[in-house]
This record gives sequence, C-alpha cells and structure tokens, in this order.
Amino acid sequence: MRSMPTNEVMIAVAYTLDVMRLAEAAITNLNRSKDLAQVRAKLEKALQKAWRKEEQEFLERLEKLRGFFPPEEVKEAIIPPWYDWGMILAFLAEAQELTFLLFASPINEAVQRSLGLGIWREVQNLGISGAFDIAAQPEAMEYLRDYGARLVTNIDETTREYIRTQVSHAMDEGWSYNRTAKAISDRYEQFRIGKPQQHIQSRAHLVAVTETGNAYEEGRMSTAQYLKSQGLDMVKSWLVTGGNICDICQANADEGWIPLDQPFQSNHDRPLAHPACRCTMLTRVKPD
Repeated sequence: MRSMPTNEVMIAVAYTLDVMRLAEAAITNLNRSKDLAQVRAKLEKALQKAWRKEEQEFLERLEKLRGFFPPEEVKEAIIPPWYDWGMILAFLAEAQELTFLLFASPINEAVQRSLGLGIWREVQNLGISGAFDIAAQPEAMEYLRDYGARLVTNIDETTREYIRTQVSHAMDEGWSYNRTAKAISDRYEQFRIGKPQQHIQSRAHLVAVTETGNAYEEGRMSTAQYLKSQGLDMVKSWLVTGGNICDICQANADEGWIPLDQPFQSNHDRPLAHPACRCTMLTRVKPD
C-alpha cells in the first residue's frame, strides 16, 4: 500500500478537524435551542400578559382626563393648558408599580432556570462527573441577585420613553382622547406581539430571547471559571448562529480558541454581544 504524500495527509487531517468542529458547533447550537425553548416561550407569554395589564391600568387612569382632550371634530394642533407630564407620568408610574411583580417574578424564574440549564449543559459538554449547584457558585449567585428588579426598572424606563413620544405627538396634533388611547393601545400591542415577519417579533420576544440567552451563557461561563479555579487550563471560542450574523459576532468567532479569562475582541467575556444575539460559546480544556 502506497503512503499518502505529506501534503495530502495534512489536507485530510485539516478536513477531518473542520468536520469535527462543524459537528461540535451544530450539536452545541441544537442543545442550546432545545434547552431554552420552553423557558423562553413561558417568559414571553408572561411578559405579554404583564404589558396587557399595564396598558389597562394606565388607560383607566388616563381616562380621567378625557374631558380635557379636544373633541373629535377639532383638526388643528392644540396644546391644552393642562398638558402636564408630571400628571401623565404619575398615571403610568402607578400602573407600572401595580404590575411590577407581573414582570419581575417570571423574569427571575426564567433567568434562574436558564442559568441552571447553562451550568448543566456545560457539565454535560465537558463530560464531568458529579453535580454542580447554582448556590455553590458565587458568580452565578451574584448574577441572580436582584436581577428581575433591575431589569424591570430598565424596561419601565424604556416604556416611559415610548409613551412620552406617543402622547407628545398626540398633543401636538390635537388628537381626541379616543384617538390618543387607540395609539397607546397600538403601542402596547407592539410590545406584546410586534410584527411577526421580523426576526425579533416584539419587546416581549426580545426580552425573553436576550435574558434567557444571557443567563444560559453565564451559567456555562461560571462553570468553566470554576473548573479553571480547580487547575484546569480552560479555553473558549465564540460560535455564531442564525442567518443574520453581525460584524461584531463574526469578528469574535474569527479569533478561534482563546484563554478563558481573555475577553473577545469586542471586549465581551462571553456571548451575548447585543440584545437578541443568539450566539453561544464553546469551551474545552486546552489540548497539550
């Protein structure tokens, strides 16, 4: 049997390694999607209900000002003398306070579940025997601390900006109460449902994808960091997924394997690089 030329051997080895890497990436991505599917869907549904309730509470209070809005037949721009953001934002703040737990509770539950799934999946991927508990990992526990409350604060601030823009436009155009209320309802519907033809369908979907993905990757990262603290030389690489890959994520992926403690070129320690990012991380013990 004739021996293969050295260059042919090298090509064959490189090809085999590429196939193995592609297989590993496909399995990692499939596992991540499978792990997070149910928890993500549950969170998205809970957020839809929470925004529906917030909308109802806000409009119920805003209706107290119905008599101050221009009548239906007025077309010219009118800025009424009662136009006071303090009053309108106070109504919205009351609605947000009443619905706070409707947002925070499912977010906390989803994040904790996703973090645990990430830890479990990392243990499985690395073939480690023994159990890993979230409570035993300080980094994971710190990640969970007040997570829902902090996130809902950011969500509420964004909502206020959306509503401020919507109501300002209504006031500048002299809209009636009915038209203004309809516009606010339409905006809340976009929060809940959005546009199905888009990659990210709504704010509810955006939050669910981002927060479960972030927690999952944090669980994997904290587990790899624990193993490093036990003396293993861990390395990582960035795996891009999906059809719309941004330049930031692709550049991270192009770095290949890097030390676990080294940030990627985007200065992220792990995915996600941005909201709605669906990238994941590969880890392994550095080969000799």
